[in-house]
Amino acid sequence: MSQPIYENIPGEIKNVAQWVNWKFIERDGKKTKPPVQTNGMYAKSDDSRTWSTFDAVKEAAPYCEGIGFVLTDDDDIVFLDFDKCRCPAFDNLDKEISGGLNMVLPEIAEHVRQLDSYTEVSPSGKGLHVFLKGRLSGGGRKKGIYEIYQTGRYATVTGRVVDGLPQTIEPRQQELESFYNDVFGTLFESKSDPTKEPKTTDNKLSHQETASDDVEKIINTIRNSKSGDRFNQLMNGDWQEITTISGNKYASQSEADLALLGILAFYTGRNADLMESIFRQSGLFRDKCDEKHRSDGATYLDISIETATNGCDNVYAPVHRDDLLSRLTDFNKKYAVSLLGSRFVIIDETEDEIEFLRLNDFKQFHQNLKIKITSADGGQKIYVVVDYWLKWEGRRQYDRIEFKPGADITPKYNLWRGFAIHAIKGDWSFMQDHIENNICGGKEKLYRYLYAWLARIYQYPGGERPGVAIVLRGKPGTGKGIFARYAGKPLEKHFVQVFSPSQFANKFNAHLKHCILLFADEAFMSDNKEAAGLLKGMITEPYIMCEPKGIDPYRIDNHINVIAAGNASYIVPAGEAERRFCVIDVSESHIQDSKYFRQLCHQMDNGGTEAMFHDLLALNISGVDLRDFPRSNALFDQQLMSMTPIQQWWFEGLRFGTTRSDNFGYDVSVYWLSQ
Repeated sequence: MSQPIYENIPGEIKNVAQWVNWKFIERDGKKTKPPVQTNGMYAKSDDSRTWSTFDAVKEAAPYCEGIGFVLTDDDDIVFLDFDKCRCPAFDNLDKEISGGLNMVLPEIAEHVRQLDSYTEVSPSGKGLHVFLKGRLSGGGRKKGIYEIYQTGRYATVTGRVVDGLPQTIEPRQQELESFYNDVFGTLFESKSDPTKEPKTTDNKLSHQETASDDVEKIINTIRNSKSGDRFNQLMNGDWQEITTISGNKYASQSEADLALLGILAFYTGRNADLMESIFRQSGLFRDKCDEKHRSDGATYLDISIETATNGCDNVYAPVHRDDLLSRLTDFNKKYAVSLLGSRFVIIDETEDEIEFLRLNDFKQFHQNLKIKITSADGGQKIYVVVDYWLKWEGRRQYDRIEFKPGADITPKYNLWRGFAIHAIKGDWSFMQDHIENNICGGKEKLYRYLYAWLARIYQYPGGERPGVAIVLRGKPGTGKGIFARYAGKPLEKHFVQVFSPSQFANKFNAHLKHCILLFADEAFMSDNKEAAGLLKGMITEPYIMCEPKGIDPYRIDNHINVIAAGNASYIVPAGEAERRFCVIDVSESHIQDSKYFRQLCHQMDNGGTEAMFHDLLALNISGVDLRDFPRSNALFDQQLMSMTPIQQWWFEGLRFGTTRSDNFGYDVSVYWLSQ
């Protein structure tokens, strides 16, 4: 598949970070085009953390099938997809024959000409894509070969523009409405004069679509409200008699005009067109209303509407059945249901940390959230939203909960949250110096191994682990924690720092359920056999048991990689043929060097972390055996200190060629006698 023609893509969408790559995936025998991140992991159209800049997806495009732009409510970009309307074989014909819309189905060509905005050929060559500016009040739709969307989707972008049409994204609200009504039905059904320009009060007020609003319905609503009597008097033009009915005194008819327009502003949602339409039906309307009173052509009525809307702080908001759907949809954004083991649980996504809630606790917490629905005949019914959501067929539901980093496991719920940052080329030279010369003491084999160990986590977070933990031994202030914490930044949702073995060895370890990188900071395990055993299991075993409070323990896939750090000489228990711990003595060359570490942190906080992520994602580790790590004196120390006293005594005897402890080079008589 050919690469996009980047120079043809409109600049206004290039400049926003709403870009993804995409690739072909076969599902159920059909080719699909799921969005992917620049690192190859799946992206989501509703999760901006998985999107990138245009330059980033352009750099990653050679490794994918193409690029795409994510549609959101934050802008006014509308995307139209016309499928199977052209034959790519015609592209080989002379441009005079095949150019422009010459070889496009006539009815599609006519639609595209009327929309008259940026148009390009789809990736397959069989369709056309149109991008324009406007607002879809009815949501995305698909009908046959026609599709139209404004949010919640991504659009593939090729840059293969169609000759004879604008190469910029044009504002086309009126054309959009006409097309939508023609293809999908009358969503935009206007009751106003179609030749008349939409009326707005001033630049501060955005014009609202009046097409679907019913003037008579609004009038009836006002008449049945507490403002009904005053509204009826003003609509009748009896402004001078209002004082005896409502107690309001109007000094002039102009003041009465503003009183009526104030009521209309509230009940129409400050809609200038509706306000004018209803006011013109009132007894207050007169020739003066159409007289120009300002140099820009604004009439007396225009200025009065502007004044009334500026003075209207609140608008009428009746609760309809649509509002119940809105509440249910809001629940779906925050919560979902699933089975965890054999237990029914609520998945709570309201905080950064995913929580599992018991059903009764969840229901009790939301019992006070109720909604009153008014039916067409005026009857009312009160719903407890949480009860309705639990029974609603549209609730978000998953078969099981699993942890599969980077994978699409629908219809199961994936605890994988994606990477927290985007990979962007840049400078992280301070961290490179810290890793190579401080952490690894200038030993090339050691720092090359450490780079590869970290690169594997970023490149294949759900892949097979080498079963090796990094153990950093060094004095306080040498930068062990700084390295580990920045290594965890790209995995922020999946990075866990603990300060005691009890935080991963005891019960209630739910924070490990979706952990990929665990930093055991000063969490010494040398004298805690149970913690040491659990740590070794985390490093090598395929599953771990998680136990949230109040919920039965459950088994989850283990993707944990461990960095341990400590100031003591003895940090981890290491056996004779130790294969789990790559122990590194951290250099003291920059110990307590606040200026050095301040510069390092400043660089990493200002693009360095993204640059590190970028370079390690691109690092070729195909020839590296991560199970074969460099052995060091620091590891030997851990092995020696893991021996029993008798084993240590025999080892020293063999080392010095004598069992006389006074020849060991240090005074051990008291130690050995005590043992």
